[in-house]
Amino acid sequence: MWWVRLVTVAAIVLGTLASVYAEPQARLSLLPIETRWARKSDADLMVDSLVSAAAEVDLEIVTSTANTRGCFGNEACFLRAATDAAATVAVGIDLVKTSSGRLQARFYLLDVQAQTVRALGRVRAQPGLLRPALRRMVRLLRAAAPPIEPKSIPFPPLPPDVPTPPLPEEPETEPATKAVAWYEALVVNAFVSTAFTYNVNRPRTGTNTLRVFDDRHAQVTIDVAELVVQHAAESPGDAGFRIDLVAGSAIPRVSASAGLFRDDTGKAEDIDLQQAYASYITPFGRGLRFDGGKFVTPVGAELIDGYDGYGDQYSRSFLFGLAIPFTHSGLRLSYPFSDRIAVSALVTNGWDVVRDTNRALSYGMTITTQPFEDVTVATSYLAGPERPDDTHTWRHLLDLVASWKLGRDLTVGLNADWARDGGDRWYGAAGYVRFDVGPRLAVAARAEVFADRDGVRTGVAQRLWETTVTFALRLATGFGVRFEMRQDRSDEPVFPSRDSDRRYQFTGAINATNAL
Repeated sequence: MWWVRLVTVAAIVLGTLASVYAEPQARLSLLPIETRWARKSDADLMVDSLVSAAAEVDLEIVTSTANTRGCFGNEACFLRAATDAAATVAVGIDLVKTSSGRLQARFYLLDVQAQTVRALGRVRAQPGLLRPALRRMVRLLRAAAPPIEPKSIPFPPLPPDVPTPPLPEEPETEPATKAVAWYEALVVNAFVSTAFTYNVNRPRTGTNTLRVFDDRHAQVTIDVAELVVQHAAESPGDAGFRIDLVAGSAIPRVSASAGLFRDDTGKAEDIDLQQAYASYITPFGRGLRFDGGKFVTPVGAELIDGYDGYGDQYSRSFLFGLAIPFTHSGLRLSYPFSDRIAVSALVTNGWDVVRDTNRALSYGMTITTQPFEDVTVATSYLAGPERPDDTHTWRHLLDLVASWKLGRDLTVGLNADWARDGGDRWYGAAGYVRFDVGPRLAVAARAEVFADRDGVRTGVAQRLWETTVTFALRLATGFGVRFEMRQDRSDEPVFPSRDSDRRYQFTGAINATNAL
């Protein structure tokens, strides 16, 4: 009868759909995440973000209770844990929280039957931005995960008076490989920062002297609105690019380079192409990386605020604003010799220039080491002629950055700079302390001294001191508020007030940031 056939066909279709969609198409065992300098909450956040991102590509992540203590960077240890978990294919993750607050995870794919370990690469992102950063990684995991056998679903037999027609034989075809659209390979992120700063001096100029991004007195400022589009190169053989477009009343005006959004008179606008570079990681050794274009400087302890990193303090140190460059345009090479030593080299047009002003190149090198498990030290050297139309007078800069993680909640840091440009010299040092009161509140302090011996960086030969205390409150994923108090002092009267010039200024600020 026709209705019997209809019910039977419907049952077969529904059963087929149930077998396909009742479970994800692949399953992968996840070993306990091995953490260094990171909290358990960071590991839990990584698991949640990984599970959420994996669900988008029909990959089921199953957490395991195997013991991975002491497996950090030890592939044999991960294999033993995967064997103990009775997994066929598993993934191991090493998790680090950097001094800038980003989470960095290294992924290892473990084939228990073949007893092989494959390093898939690493993912770096602010805690609130893990899910979009993990999308490319879960596609690699999805391709390697074993498929789940569909459940056997019984179907009601046909009545005996209804003959079962034979199914036509389908020709064998090669499995089709789904092409990934170009826009699906891109990652788009955004960042916004706004602030209000008040100067107790109430300067008649309306500006906070010698400040970098927080130079407006008693004004609400849109410091920056950043849009980042990138296709990250993370593993040997990968090619990618990154473009950072920023707009705002503070950061673009300071960080803009000569020859690109900064004219010959030195005037910059409220928009800037902060970074734009192409990347390629060669399969040589552990992966020799090439970046060509415009990129932020590797020098210094503090950062230009962005979605993937911002400092503990809202205001910037004198070292950040006066001692070092903001960006470079040229070629950067980097190579990790081991898990504890990495080296990068630069060949650029100079400090903060896209169009060279003296037809001579500048050079640089950074050596980053981890002498102990909780200590990181980076030493940088830049050299080259930086004066317009002068290829003989070289500028030399030596920069040292060190950080030490003292337990789970306390971090201390040091930044020191020494520079010479012909006969002019400047130098200084800054100390940093950060204490995490809880998962949503941190207190940070900074103290520094900067000497402009010849007045070439500030316009006046002077010695500067500053102390800053910041309370950072994280209200939601990606959203935070910073409250800051700062005092600047000089041995010269360089800070204007309403009716005179003083040797000090005191400011208070509130800053809100949101990263996506």
